Order: sequence, then structure tokens, then C-alpha cells
Amino acid sequence: MLKKIIDRFFNKSIHKTSVAHSKNPKLICVYTDKEGVNYYGFKNPIELPSTRTIAVERATRYANMFITEQTLKSLFKEIKEAGNKQDWIKVFSIIQEIDFRLEFLSEENSLLEISSYYFIEENESLNLPDEEVLKNKIGRWKNDEDARAFFLGVAMGFIQKYSGISLQNVMNYLRENERNEKRIYQHISGNH
Repeated sequence: MLKKIIDRFFNKSIHKTSVAHSKNPKLICVYTDKEGVNYYGFKNPIELPSTRTIAVERATRYANMFITEQTLKSLFKEIKEAGNKQDWIKVFSIIQEIDFRLEFLSEENSLLEISSYYFIEENESLNLPDEEVLKNKIGRWKNDEDARAFFLGVAMGFIQKYSGISLQNVMNYLRENERNEKRIYQHISGNH
């Protein structure tokens, strides 16, 4: 719905790109994945369109909380349901899990989401991020270890408090933390 409103407001010109990203002087190719897909970033990050900047800020908020928005919503739903049933053990178990996650360095999906807004594929709209394009882009990165490492490292560099951590340390941490990451889904699925 928001897309329709923006399209109508801007007379649908928001999606028109007169110059291919590879020829756009404001963009620079920063990465080519194993499938040959080029990803472009703005030479001057200040020129990132406001629609993408807002999306980055939102994704950064969840990255700093070490949880995705959907996971957080699911956990609160589980807490409410358990509270209504007076299942206090489950309520406190989920709260303890959220507290445990506050010690995480970061959350991988949120970091990849940040990179998906900053880096644009050829033919992707510069202004209005398309959720399906973003989802496919992140999926490709997750299946390509080098791309995953690159885009996770770059996203962590965007988050000021992590900018001094080496890419190798980030990847080692994320690999080690994968088993902890899966713990939270036990609460969401009702298994604890």
C-alpha cells in the first residue's frame, strides 16, 4: 500500500532509471558474487535515497537489539500467550533468552538486511527497496560464503560500535554463535 501511495505521489517516476547502475557516476561496483551479479554502492553514502536510509535505520535498530523484528514479535506473542495461561516458567524462560541475546555481538539476518539496503543490484530501483528483491539478494548471500562474509563485514562496519572488529573475527563469532541462534526458535515453536 505504501508503494502505491508513493508511486501516485511521485507520479511513478520513482522507479524510472535513465542510467544503468554500471554507468551511473554516483555508484561504484563494490562486489561481484559467484553468480556474476554486481552490487553497487553510492560513492558518497550521503546520497543514499531517504527511503533506503529509513529502512537502514530500522534494520540497524534490530541489529543493535540482536534480534530480527519478526522474531521479537513472535517472542512477545509467546510471552502473552504463556502469561494468559499463567505458564510463568515459559514466560521467564523466554525473557531469559532475550536477556541472553543482549550479550550477542550481533544478529546475522539483521546485518544482511542492512547491507541489502546499502548495496544495489543492476536494475534494482535506487529509491524504493522491493522486498522480494531484498529477500532474493539476502538468500544468494547466505548461499555464497564469500558474499556472506563480505556483506556481514560491511554491515558491521556501518554499525559504529563494531567498526574496529576484523572480518575474520566477525565470521568466527557468527559461526560459533549459530547454535545459540537456533535456541530462540525453540521458544517460538513451543518446544522448550
